[in-house]
Amino acid sequence: MSATAWMIYRIFAAVVVLASYELFLLAVPDRTAVTVDNAMVTAITTFAAVACGWYATRTHGWERRWRVLAAIALAANATGQGIWTAYDLAGRPSPAVPSWPDLAWLITILAVICGLATVARHATAGQKHRGSLAEVRLILDSLLASGSLLLLGWMTVLGAASTHSVLAFWVPAAEVILITQVTLIYTTRRIPRENLRHLAVIGAGLVVGSLSDITFSMYLNGTIARYPLVASIGYMIGALLVAWAAAMPAFQPGRSAAHQAPQETTWLSMVAPLLPLALVTLFLAGKVLSGTTLTTIEATGAVAIFVLCALRQAVAFVRSRTPEELPAPSVTMPDHPSPDDSELDRRLRAHMLSLRVELQRASNRTAAWTFVGGVVLGVLGNVVVAAFMN
Repeated sequence: MSATAWMIYRIFAAVVVLASYELFLLAVPDRTAVTVDNAMVTAITTFAAVACGWYATRTHGWERRWRVLAAIALAANATGQGIWTAYDLAGRPSPAVPSWPDLAWLITILAVICGLATVARHATAGQKHRGSLAEVRLILDSLLASGSLLLLGWMTVLGAASTHSVLAFWVPAAEVILITQVTLIYTTRRIPRENLRHLAVIGAGLVVGSLSDITFSMYLNGTIARYPLVASIGYMIGALLVAWAAAMPAFQPGRSAAHQAPQETTWLSMVAPLLPLALVTLFLAGKVLSGTTLTTIEATGAVAIFVLCALRQAVAFVRSRTPEELPAPSVTMPDHPSPDDSELDRRLRAHMLSLRVELQRASNRTAAWTFVGGVVLGVLGNVVVAAFMN
């Protein structure tokens, strides 16, 4: 059987199993179906956590770290789901936000954020791993982009339409942060082609899990009257996909030519975190200039984004002054080709030229971030001062 046919067979078998499970839930009473569904989600998430922990013992270094973080995230998620199952079996009403399940899911989110940053610390040609500052910058970029989008959404749509506290939206907000971080990893990191499978599988698991979380949050907020049990499949598939990624072979350093579409030199890598930040800054400045008093949420969001932007600028400044590890030995070559050059000389010259261009583009990105970040900090600083003066 070919690899494609085997993959189709496994997908078909998974669809049959899931369809049979959903038909079983439809055939039993509602109360029993909810209990069975909660127990299944808890069991599968626990199994995935144990699997990630077991595969972590078979690796070392940062490969072990991201698998350990995945195991912690899944274990915390299973704990939260187990508490919900206990509430259901005891006949207790759903706890108010915040609650013990919310604390468990908060630990899950923090572990996933750190795990994704560690996944992005993959090996590349001539560089064993990325520095810690690159991971910090990735987390700050994802928080800036997602936080700006969420604050913008609250100022334009959610704040006026919602009758619930902002705490009721923290689960969808956390999911937006995770999806934003996966997107930034793909658009701003050079990942070898053979290693993209890890990121693709983890990203797919987070997306399907996010859909289930958002559906459940809509049910708790009263947006939908009944929680569809079919939505819980996302929890199961998401946990199994993360365990599958942990079971894959460790990342291997790849040649530069093997790197796929994500390139750090594209304008997308710079615009992705900047665009939502610029939009929310304009909205906040417009409200202040028009004399409108900012709400508590808007003022708090402005302060948080101001602090994140300042931290991001500080990290970028420190990282630009930190010398990068260069592959040894260093080679000096003339700028112009010679008829006597060998094939190796021509390849080395082309590689050095590409490195020179990449360094120039990196300098341009740093300069652009410094300028725009300074402008944003200035505007947000005035917004914060105006908000507290009012």
